Amino acid sequence: MATPISQAKLRVWKLMEFAGVLPNKKRRVLIEELDRKFKANELESDEKRILAADKIHPHDKRERRRFLRQELKMWERRTHQ
Repeated sequence: MATPISQAKLRVWKLMEFAGVLPNKKRRVLIEELDRKFKANELESDEKRILAADKIHPHDKRERRRFLRQELKMWERRTHQ
C-alpha cells in the first residue's frame, strides 16, 4: 500500500497539475491518490476534473492541459452566475 500524501502536498500538486508543471513521478503518485479517493468516494470537484483529464488523455500532456483549461472556464461560468 502506498504512503498517504499530506493534504497540503496534495493541494500543491493539484495546483501544479492545473498549471501543467507537475513532474511525471509526482503526477503518477497524484493520480494513484486520486484513484484511491475515487474508490472511497471522497473526490472533490477539482480532483474529479484532474482524474477525468487523465482518463481521457493519459499520454498527451498538451491535450490534458487543454481539457483542464476548458473545464476551468466552464466551472468559472457556472459559479459566476
